[in-house]
Amino acid sequence: LANTKVEEEAIVLVDPDCAYINVVDIPVSEGYPVANAGYYNFPMDEESVETEICLRYCPWCKFFDPIAVPVVIHREDAKKLAPLWLNVTIQIRNDRDNWPSNYTDNTKTVNSLSWVAEMYGYVIAAAMLGLRHEIFAMQGVPGVHKSTPAPFLHYHIGVEMNNFTWNKAREDAATNYVWPVRKDMPLWDPVKERFNLALNDARTSLPPTNHEWKTSYREPEL
Repeated sequence: LANTKVEEEAIVLVDPDCAYINVVDIPVSEGYPVANAGYYNFPMDEESVETEICLRYCPWCKFFDPIAVPVVIHREDAKKLAPLWLNVTIQIRNDRDNWPSNYTDNTKTVNSLSWVAEMYGYVIAAAMLGLRHEIFAMQGVPGVHKSTPAPFLHYHIGVEMNNFTWNKAREDAATNYVWPVRKDMPLWDPVKERFNLALNDARTSLPPTNHEWKTSYREPEL
């Protein structure tokens, strides 16, 4: 954003495990971003590991919006937020050796901080700027939702198919899915059907990478 002229007023932030399936017609104005609800909360008046994490990096903040992607944000807000988001995320990751054990214990918190540091980075950076989000349902999650009016699919969890569980972390995730789809199959619903259609569209539209993992496919290659 510092070096690129963005003509559009609205910017959509998504994760790599999101797919566009419907038109995104969600107008935003500067100072009023819209986001999907996250799977965590940040109560300020009771004990919470999630709130404790946020206050560790912004002890003066008065709120933390319980949001996640997708986010629709005005470009001017994104210009202010993006560098701060990056810096806070780096600060969180560099502090890893000092994290209390409950920050990475999935029995104590919704998700290990090691897995969602950039999500906390965004929430904290927005709070530092005093930027509040309107929460709006913008995603369908295969395996959770049964209809597809939302503009995005977010396949961040395992999806029970007919005789196996599809998971984005599997090495064969891009090739092992249900095709062709049949609506009479067990465990079937419109969201899973649209999800498999999206997987097939991606596979047939993109060339093979012929990539060979140097280590485990679960580990980033830096």
